[in-house]
Amino acid sequence: MKLGKLPPRMHAKTLSIEKYLGDALPVAPSKVYWSYKVPADAWGMLGNDVKGDCVVAMAMHMDMNWTAHTGKMRQWTTEQAVEIYDRLSPNDEGLVMTDFLNFWQTEGMFGNKILGWASFNYAVPNRFNQVDWLFGSVACGVQFPRSAMNQFEAGQTWTVVQGRSPIDGGHAVPAFNFGALGDKVVTWAKLHAMVNAWRDTYLDEAYAVISESWFDTVDVAPNHLQKDALWADLKKL
Repeated sequence: MKLGKLPPRMHAKTLSIEKYLGDALPVAPSKVYWSYKVPADAWGMLGNDVKGDCVVAMAMHMDMNWTAHTGKMRQWTTEQAVEIYDRLSPNDEGLVMTDFLNFWQTEGMFGNKILGWASFNYAVPNRFNQVDWLFGSVACGVQFPRSAMNQFEAGQTWTVVQGRSPIDGGHAVPAFNFGALGDKVVTWAKLHAMVNAWRDTYLDEAYAVISESWFDTVDVAPNHLQKDALWADLKKL
């Protein structure tokens, strides 16, 4: 398994959930299981075992989840992921998440584009879950400790271990499910659990990604959110 998320970088096109919505975000349910529409063996490694293309794999996994809910699931391939990554990082040096989000919005992944993305204050209680509920996922960037790789290989939930575990690099994962104990993300072809304390300790950036794929043909999302005035305003950005 490879890492490949570079340190966070400010981007002029990054919206702010709080600035735009304030405290008007809808209340999230106590638990959400968005990933159930995607078969466990369908996620795919998408090249992240040989290259540090975790940011690209994250985006493709998010799109798989959205389209599985609102139409026919789009199945991405390793060849597609590697082609995009090699173009953006020809020396396999990793990617900045916001740079990739800008690419996804302006050029798109083989024609698949998003409308935009927004940062949010994930330190606010329940804000992470609100964003996950509203947009169908959260694009997460973490500083990845060596203990987490050991836990992943052992099939164990990501938890904070005693003592200081060295950071091996940055990693990008999409969060789809949440409950009282924590979240589940997709990484290295698997759905994997992390407790809230691990997320709070190692998360260093997180974004709501705004995509047409989250809405069906009658413009209603799986959480029953409709394309209202907010959505119309975001499309103009």
